Amino acid sequence: DTDGAVAVATAASSAAAAATAAPAAKAPSAPAQLVLRLGAMDADLLAYVRELFEDLQKVHHARFRVGVGSLLKASPYDAIRRGDVDVVAVRMSDMLDLSVDWLALAAVISREDPREALVTSAATVQTTLAGLPEGATVYTGSRLRTLQIKARHPHLQVDSGLTDFQKRLRLQGEGDFEACVASMAELSSVGLDEADSRVCPLEADEVMPCFGQGSVGLVCHPNHKGLLKIISK
Repeated sequence: DTDGAVAVATAASSAAAAATAAPAAKAPSAPAQLVLRLGAMDADLLAYVRELFEDLQKVHHARFRVGVGSLLKASPYDAIRRGDVDVVAVRMSDMLDLSVDWLALAAVISREDPREALVTSAATVQTTLAGLPEGATVYTGSRLRTLQIKARHPHLQVDSGLTDFQKRLRLQGEGDFEACVASMAELSSVGLDEADSRVCPLEADEVMPCFGQGSVGLVCHPNHKGLLKIISK
């Protein structure tokens, strides 16, 4: 009948209008992948922390990826404040003041051997500083090492100029000085350890290491919750 046909047409029209007014909801999109920008003051440390985060990436099933790394020439903390990097790896022995509200020490990576070591040439292998000949030059690269060695071994000449560690080893190999004192962590970073006859670890009563030696800190902005969550795992 006419009334029934009108009712059916009205219902169909209402259903069509409702479908037009309320389109089907889309499936939720996957969250954007977090890209972590890493920074460090030297290439060895940057490579180390990059490998660390690539291992973390496997643990977190690719919820983030490691972006471009940056070698930081100025204060690493300024790079965080400017937003140039997300996390900076800093040797704890070089750690500066963190008493600002835009910095957080997110983690300290397991400590390596904290001892200092005496490195001599293959021709003059010695196990102690006392055994080096009168007037021998020892390169330290550190004021703390220099003060200790001068006080305990006045027969030695000490050079504490700031030079890249690998350059120090090269200069020693070329005969510029008889020995150098470096941290076991530095030596490990270039593939040297006490199995090498030129390397002799020094106990703390011979040369005391500086605070935090052998440890690496990860510094970031305290509001970077995604990064803090990743590191906390």
